[in-house]
Amino acid sequence: MKNPIVSFTVSEAKTEYCGNQDFDPEDPRCARLALSGKMVNVTNTEERDFALASLFKRHPVMKSWPTFHGFHVTKLEIDMIWLLDYIRGSSIVPLKDYFAAYL
Repeated sequence: MKNPIVSFTVSEAKTEYCGNQDFDPEDPRCARLALSGKMVNVTNTEERDFALASLFKRHPVMKSWPTFHGFHVTKLEIDMIWLLDYIRGSSIVPLKDYFAAYL
């Protein structure tokens, strides 16, 4: 927690889409998304329970992990979204647009 600033990047090159199109992983048609912000501990009980239920649904073995290892729930408070989604170059996605997609 000394420096909680993080970036998380995903690439469409890791999906079947780019491979099926015979695109090189560095081809700009293989979209890349970077989420940047601050990693914070989840302290709200309802939010933590939801996060753990979601995690255990996808990774059920984690329910049996020992508690002494200090496992805890964190989240990324996003402050910037960078998207490269074709040959025109990259763009910064307004946070209001990003979060509006989930409402």
